Amino acid sequence: MTLRQTLGRAAGAALTVALMGLAVPPTATAAPAPAHDGRTVPVASSARVGVAAAEKPFRTITLDGEMVEPGRFRIMGQVSPAYAKRPVLVERKLGGGVFKPYKKLTTTKRSKYGTSVAPRKDLGKVIYRVRTRETPDYAESFGDHIYVIRTKRG
Repeated sequence: MTLRQTLGRAAGAALTVALMGLAVPPTATAAPAPAHDGRTVPVASSARVGVAAAEKPFRTITLDGEMVEPGRFRIMGQVSPAYAKRPVLVERKLGGGVFKPYKKLTTTKRSKYGTSVAPRKDLGKVIYRVRTRETPDYAESFGDHIYVIRTKRG
């Protein structure tokens, strides 16, 4: 590389730095990171006008399933933090439809739940999920897994 090329690059770099200094005022800062981590949702309330929106955490809901015997299924799981003797809603989606309420359960004193589910009589898939309603301390939460039952001929 020649001396002329080296000086040209240095001058170009100096010009670029100078232009960047003009385009970005010295008081500019990066935007603050969002305060939520994907597991919380902002809460809007008319009672909190002028105050930054509070955030509600989600509950953790486990969901597992098993076939008890051919044609009989059971789903079970646990809600945390402690959610003893409170309602849990099981929702079902048939095929490509939308989730609709299927059963309303009550958790045990150890925040566990379980129920049997009926397979469809016709062909297709059934998807189950579990959710808890919103409370003053927690946002509406959904199970971390969705249990699927597929029925087929033969």
